[in-house]
Amino acid sequence: MISLQPHEYDIQIKQLPELKMPDTEVASYLTLEHAKHKDLDPLSIVTDFAYLPEDAYYGRGRWVYAVYADRNTMDSVVRFAESTLRSRLVSIDIPEFSLHKLTQLDESYSTSAEQGEIIAYVLLGSPFSICNIVKKGQLYFSKQIPFDALRSDRVAALNDCALQIQRTLDYFTKQLGVGECATVKFLPTTSAMQAFTETLAVNLSSPITATKILMKDKKGQDASNLLLPETAISIGASLMRPTVFTGERAK
Repeated sequence: MISLQPHEYDIQIKQLPELKMPDTEVASYLTLEHAKHKDLDPLSIVTDFAYLPEDAYYGRGRWVYAVYADRNTMDSVVRFAESTLRSRLVSIDIPEFSLHKLTQLDESYSTSAEQGEIIAYVLLGSPFSICNIVKKGQLYFSKQIPFDALRSDRVAALNDCALQIQRTLDYFTKQLGVGECATVKFLPTTSAMQAFTETLAVNLSSPITATKILMKDKKGQDASNLLLPETAISIGASLMRPTVFTGERAK
């Protein structure tokens, strides 16, 4: 499985015109709307989608995450996997969904989901970071943050990252109507990232709690040390069953 880079796709939250639009019609509708807006040939677009929970945005209408990619780009990714990596490509994913699967390995994920807690998982990644907000095991909102955890070590960059995270939390609370974030969890939890986390926490309204990702290697040994800013998305993608760009709705 491969996870795309940000410049290789476009993700948008879209409201469907009909509350009960059949799944088979959603991708076609999204493709035509995107092509019209961007002045593109609909046949040049690969489209897939994932539903937001029904109570998102105060339950007003049906909302989806619409994911768009250029067909030539997707063909290049497939050729790269088959020729260079010499492997059969099962699916192509995007970082937002890769992170969502990875955070389900958090030791307290199931308990938080059962209790209905709203959790913001923030990946301090490289070359970019992501904030995912979940409730009851469902992804409600995701935001990419232009912070490179391996290169953006200036105080100004950290302050801007904290501002972006706080704005994401504020938007979620005001616009989605499902409650306030109970806690923010950062990953990975290396010593270098811990220093970043302590600096960011000072500027956030929600409390910070520990994240413990349960990963084991083939021998059953702890493998959480492999979770780094530059590897987290790839690890998350490898955990996923096909979610987007499987070909089922992307034709």
